[in-house]
Amino acid sequence: MPKFGYITILSGDTHSFLGTLILAVSLIKSKTKHDLILLHTFGKSVPEYKLDILSKYFTIVKGIKKASLSELFKFKEYDKLIHLSNDVIINKNIDNLFISKNNKVNNKLNNKVNNKLNNKVKLPCTRINSEGDVDSSVMIYNPNDKITGETVFTNLPKKYNYYVGVDSNNSNSLSNIYVINYENVVSPWVYVTDLKRMKEDPELKKNYIYYQKWIDIFKKEFKNYRDNYDINIIYPDKQLIDINNYLKRKYKNLKYIKMTRAQQNKLNDKLNTPILYSNRIPSRNFTYRYIINKIGSDIFIGGGVVRNIFNDEEINDVDIFYTIPPDEMEKKLKNIGGLIYYRSPKFRHFFRVGKIDHQEFDMSYINRIDTKKNSMSNGLIIDLDKMTVIDIYGEGAQNATKKVWRKPNNISTKKWLKQGGIANVLLGRMIKFIMMGYETIPKERAMIYNEWYYNKEKDDYGNLIKKKGFFKKDTDKKLDYIRDDVNSLKLDFTGDDMVNKIKDVINEEEFD
Repeated sequence: MPKFGYITILSGDTHSFLGTLILAVSLIKSKTKHDLILLHTFGKSVPEYKLDILSKYFTIVKGIKKASLSELFKFKEYDKLIHLSNDVIINKNIDNLFISKNNKVNNKLNNKVNNKLNNKVKLPCTRINSEGDVDSSVMIYNPNDKITGETVFTNLPKKYNYYVGVDSNNSNSLSNIYVINYENVVSPWVYVTDLKRMKEDPELKKNYIYYQKWIDIFKKEFKNYRDNYDINIIYPDKQLIDINNYLKRKYKNLKYIKMTRAQQNKLNDKLNTPILYSNRIPSRNFTYRYIINKIGSDIFIGGGVVRNIFNDEEINDVDIFYTIPPDEMEKKLKNIGGLIYYRSPKFRHFFRVGKIDHQEFDMSYINRIDTKKNSMSNGLIIDLDKMTVIDIYGEGAQNATKKVWRKPNNISTKKWLKQGGIANVLLGRMIKFIMMGYETIPKERAMIYNEWYYNKEKDDYGNLIKKKGFFKKDTDKKLDYIRDDVNSLKLDFTGDDMVNKIKDVINEEEFD
């Protein structure tokens, strides 16, 4: 069967975030059967906590270095894609735009749809605006085609593109409008803090019917996030009204586990240890506890610390989740005289104290708790004020710390495997922790092998081999384990097939 999808690009930390959110909701409400793909620029332009909200709607969320239409042609696994700008909402289902006469499936449906279109849609195609310029706000294309500057775009039937204020014949009805586009008028998200003003604005009054559709969707999503997650989607960086309610609402199976006195002492000993290279004057290196006290807001410890404590292991480093907006966190760090810290230019929520290559104190925004799904212990966080472990998935702390990784119960298998190159990270961590005596689940181990073997691209391999370096040590031992394990799981490829593919990647990365 052909594979289709909708794709959009988000660039900039502006209200375009709201436009992108409402676009996705409108597509879902149209009951589309196809994937939703979001491309976003890295760094300060699109903060991670906004991407976390958007990831609830989009099938694929992928970072790009530059917002360029050329990025739209990198999804070779799709037969057709429809690009939508984020100042568009979908009023009626437009899935039939994917179907053309040359498809060999559903011929009866194809003929019916093509009669409605009145002509064969030749790809790529898009709307030609009133000035005669190509308008890519709704563009149908095959990402496998070679696109050049000489490409001629044909007109879409007008009924599939409607610009607010252009077609007076439809001013009293939305029944024949499939796509509403706000590109050439005042965008509705400009008015989200004062919707009444939008309705009274003389420039907008005559076209208010088209804004009403956007407003209705926005109001429902605003209420959903406010009531269920304590998130104001107009100002998502100021979302944490009450941290306890936030966690309870976000994680329905959440449990609390009181730490023993011995576990508390073990943690306190680590927090009172100086962090190497944390001060410009080495003899005055700061302790974890001193920095945490200076931050002064709700701080939660996560990651390997919890695993180390429950398994009576040495605590190697400390990861924390903080609850204030990332920019406010940076102000607090700057006020600690002499502190050496690093802020990631790519993921602006992420901070590290000390030298970059000394991973001792990592800090992430709390809305990122469940994005590191490569270890079950990442679903456990410590409330420092109460010295309590919060088990966000309700899986049980002892059970979770014995597992290398496991699919959390709040996401689908598809999302678990796809997001952020997770199969690559899981493959590497799986082998690393198996060598340390940790447990795994055969069924999910098989899924990781399959996802890695069939679906990962070269860029993802680089993350596994080059950046993470999971196969730099004990390479032969790890590859022997993988060979025997794949054969025991009776997959569609042999252990030698898997090992040879890993070796090819290792050699390729070394050659690069």
